[in-house]
Amino acid sequence: MRAKRTGDTQNKKTLYLSLAALGLVGLLGIVVLCYATISRMKTTGSEVDETHVKKDATLDVNLGSDDSMKKAREAKLAADKAEEDRRARAERDRLAKEEKDRKDAERGKTGQDHAASAPPPPGSPGQNTPVVETPRQRKLGAAMFVTSEDAMGTGAADTQPQQPTSNQPSLPPSLLADVQGGSSGDLGGESSTRKRSSLSNLGGTTFAPAKAYLAPNRKYLVSHNTYTRCALYTEIISTHPGLVDCRLTDPLYSADGSTVIAAAGDKLTGEQTVEVGPGETSVFTTWTEIETQSGVRAKLDSLGAGPMGASGTEAWINRHYMQRFGGAVMLSFIQDALQAASNTTQKSSGTGGYTVNNSEQNVESMANKALDSTINIPDTAHLLPGTVITVIVARDIDFSSVFENR
Repeated sequence: MRAKRTGDTQNKKTLYLSLAALGLVGLLGIVVLCYATISRMKTTGSEVDETHVKKDATLDVNLGSDDSMKKAREAKLAADKAEEDRRARAERDRLAKEEKDRKDAERGKTGQDHAASAPPPPGSPGQNTPVVETPRQRKLGAAMFVTSEDAMGTGAADTQPQQPTSNQPSLPPSLLADVQGGSSGDLGGESSTRKRSSLSNLGGTTFAPAKAYLAPNRKYLVSHNTYTRCALYTEIISTHPGLVDCRLTDPLYSADGSTVIAAAGDKLTGEQTVEVGPGETSVFTTWTEIETQSGVRAKLDSLGAGPMGASGTEAWINRHYMQRFGGAVMLSFIQDALQAASNTTQKSSGTGGYTVNNSEQNVESMANKALDSTINIPDTAHLLPGTVITVIVARDIDFSSVFENR
């Protein structure tokens, strides 16, 4: 028999009791330390005078009616009506002034006609009185006077060579042209065919003048050529036109960056109507409207673009090679097989063999018709949901009538 050792059991009990006592003492020490710390904090801290504490402004609740937007809208409508009335008055005044000027001009013209019909008084310039010439004029003679059309204000474009009259001396054609129309030297080097009237070509391209104007308040303005991005929500297959939908990935800010016009996740709606042409790899989309989560809608009428601003969004293109060329290739194989069978029959039968020319011609005609009917199958573009599209705002959009910062 093996004797049971009682000493080891006694030692284990003693060890366990010692560990329990140490744990209890440590826990008691932690409690005492916490109590002392809390007591010290209460005794060393200063009391707060709550009589001078002010409530946070953000906690104030306005129990009155929130009609600021209504007042602003009414003020804007009143201002618009006043502006329309002012423009209407200005238009009426302008029309009245034009009518008055027209009547005054008619009365003045009538007076001039009466004055012209009256006989001129004696000695007036209108009567035929002899012209007294100076000695120099008599010396030069009447045939030497040439009236310049440029001096008369007719312009070089209307100058035409004149035929000599009985009062002009008979001069050689070249000299007469130099006297009447000036030198025929031109700017293009064709002196034999170009005329002085070609100087009218010196006039450059004319452009309509423009007038500067003040832009709307930039605090609520989305200016034209603003770039924003959205993730496509619907799939696009260019086989048929359809409506498309995407959601903003970033907030859309106003022109000065102070107002969030549309938050991330707001919806853009548009259309895809353009068919993909041969060789094209992108889909053109138009975005017609933006709708925010607060219920604000605005006409957008802008275009979709790629990451760098180029019009159109890159898509996967299905060229339909099998549908376009598969039937023609299969019929070509059949034609080749018939030709091979015909050649084999002719060789084995000698001169008494038979041919299948009619079948070959029919197969060739079928192949041509099949190719003509399938060669023009258009390519199909595919855009999967989640594709990021850049939208370029094409016009200024003013949100001041629906937004107000507080």
